[in-house]
Amino acid sequence: MTLVKLGRVDEGKLIEVQIDDEIRVHLQESPTTGFEWILESNDCGVLSLQKVEYYIPKEKPVGGGGQKVFYFQGKNKGIVQPQFKLCRPWLEETSARDRYSITIKIDK
Repeated sequence: MTLVKLGRVDEGKLIEVQIDDEIRVHLQESPTTGFEWILESNDCGVLSLQKVEYYIPKEKPVGGGGQKVFYFQGKNKGIVQPQFKLCRPWLEETSARDRYSITIKIDK
């Protein structure tokens, strides 16, 4: 099993992994603004979302933001393109401030 860490620099790329590999997507977030990253779409039969966590760096001041980390695991062979959006979840689609997507090919 391999750990693959992804972030903003990987946006739009094709990432190749194997079944059972762990994929972590790291996105900057400042919850005090009301905006948070959410997983908008994903084929969970190919790429399974395991958990989501938020980390605040120790050196950051209060309200300074941190990272939302989405933990996935490759489940079945295939190609999937998880879509994320930075939004205020309680508002309509018009609240989306940013989007992020990658293409993940799971083989073997």
